[in-house]
Amino acid sequence: MSLFHSLLGLKKTNAPTVTDPRAIQTISTRLEKLPEEEARYLAAFAYVLARTAYADLEVSEEEVEAMRRIVCDLTNLGKDNAALTVDIATSQARELGGTQDFVVTKLLGQLATPQQRAEVLDCILAVAAADDLIVAEEEHEIRRIAKQMGISDKDFLTALARYRDKRSVLKKWPGS
Repeated sequence: MSLFHSLLGLKKTNAPTVTDPRAIQTISTRLEKLPEEEARYLAAFAYVLARTAYADLEVSEEEVEAMRRIVCDLTNLGKDNAALTVDIATSQARELGGTQDFVVTKLLGQLATPQQRAEVLDCILAVAAADDLIVAEEEHEIRRIAKQMGISDKDFLTALARYRDKRSVLKKWPGS
């Protein structure tokens, strides 16, 4: 079992299918050197990261670098393949966004254990905060992602509280 397998706790029964969302099929095809179930999970994970970054309709260089670092740190892909994965996922999120967001995120929630879902939530919050500001659109999108993955409101709010100093809605308050 690879490091990626053990970190993410992937099961062998999660092989991609032709019924997977188009974005997952496109991204996982580029990850052909990985076992199929790893490619499927990573494709969904990278897409959700990109979905978060694109929530405000622009992806900053800081967000791209944060996504690349996260994917590289959690996998054994190496920097170049992590960058390629993120670039493809970002392109797919921009191109297919509204039509694929729900199905890809729901799939990721099904593939992930509760601990993995919490880790994904922390990763998407880190991507949103990469440019030192989580704007309202990003925060709203992250809440939707959390709900679609089956994360409770309590767990969402607990994770969000760790990024209090980055939230634009709190920076507008006097004394913040």
